Amino acid sequence: MDHKEQPSFPAGGPQFGDYDGWGKKAGNFFKGRGGYVLPILALAILIGGIYFYAHKHTKAPLANITSTAQTATLNATAASTPSSAATSLQAATTQKASGTTATTSHQSATSATTTPSVTTPTPGTVAASKSEYVATAATGDSISSLALQAAEQYMQTNKPNFTVTPEHEIYIQDYIQKNTGSYLMHVGQSVKFSNSLIAQAISASSHLTQSQLHNLSKYVTLEPQLTQQAK
Repeated sequence: MDHKEQPSFPAGGPQFGDYDGWGKKAGNFFKGRGGYVLPILALAILIGGIYFYAHKHTKAPLANITSTAQTATLNATAASTPSSAATSLQAATTQKASGTTATTSHQSATSATTTPSVTTPTPGTVAASKSEYVATAATGDSISSLALQAAEQYMQTNKPNFTVTPEHEIYIQDYIQKNTGSYLMHVGQSVKFSNSLIAQAISASSHLTQSQLHNLSKYVTLEPQLTQQAK
């Protein structure tokens, strides 16, 4: 019977020869370098931990931090030194205020120059213009009496080409009143009579016949002003 040779081992069990594994290599690497490798490794771990903590707990982005820093710098600069923009704004505001004051003064002066003064007509007077006569009522005046006052003042300036008697004036008065209206007058109230209307009344009275003038004579006594003229 053949017997295979059994491997022979030295006494004490199998022996492993020299084997350069990763552990031995790492040990050899750090042997003689431990004086400065370990502190560097520890510093790297510390920096990594700080970065991780800061990245995890910091909410404000870097842009916001930068913007805040810039804003703080600008505010500090503006507080210590007046900016040209602020100075320009103040100058513009002062100039605008001065311009507004000047404009207001000019407007006030213009208003004072162009705004006519308002005067209250005196009762019992007649004011003449190029196109009309304005009669202002006094106590007891009516449209008829104001029409007569306006016609008499008109005839002082525009002399008729005939002799105007109280009967003619009664007719002129009635003619103007009928073409103006009839309403209650108050003291200080004014009525306007156009020059053309007064001229028409005077012209129409010049064509009255003697008979018509005689019939009008009975109305003369009803107008105190005409009665005084007749005397």
